[in-house]
Amino acid sequence: MGSFPLFRTKNTPERSNLAFERVANGSENESFLRLSDVEIMVVEDDSVKKRFNNLVSSCSELVLEELLKERLDLETLENIGLLQSKSLFQQKYVKTKTKLYYKQQKFNLLREESEGYSKLITELNQDPSLLHKEKVLENIMSLIGCFNLDPNRVLDIILEAFECRPELDQFFVSLLQAYMSDRDTLCHVLGFKFHFYQDAGGAQTPSSLYNVAASMLSHNLLDLDKLYPH
Repeated sequence: MGSFPLFRTKNTPERSNLAFERVANGSENESFLRLSDVEIMVVEDDSVKKRFNNLVSSCSELVLEELLKERLDLETLENIGLLQSKSLFQQKYVKTKTKLYYKQQKFNLLREESEGYSKLITELNQDPSLLHKEKVLENIMSLIGCFNLDPNRVLDIILEAFECRPELDQFFVSLLQAYMSDRDTLCHVLGFKFHFYQDAGGAQTPSSLYNVAASMLSHNLLDLDKLYPH
């Protein structure tokens, strides 16, 4: 790539005026500075880089600061004072990108994602003739993905629905087997429900919760030794 004339010869007043005319020429602002910045990256002469940085600094009133930040290299932005620290900016950029594209946000409280959880509750409390394990499980997984529901909170609501509809124990047992195969997680979530009543200041644990625990134990979904401490 050939060098721009601005960096091949001495910086005479005529050449400086020409450069400023090009920068001030509307649509050429972006292309001139951007292409110059790309070429400066491979130049080893520090004096040339310094002259370019001075030029960009002088153009701050002609070119929008947002445009400079968008188009110029991080090192150039740091040199002209538009960026405090290149390394800190890169760290912040990586964290922001990770949060946006790789970190999954999960809603645990019902009020955080009321629509998703209301659809889940409706799905679990529909007419028994419409309850088919495969279809319900598919819909639950779709709701988790669509509304970013917390899987453990979903499990808690499934157990709550099971507790309210004990006559459908065969359906809920098969659903739990398909939804959560980790017995430790099942034990932890169910045990937390027992803890809730123990910490409620003398509130009596409902028999429906014991019925759910007994049904899950009979179908080998829980380990009694791990549930008993709760």
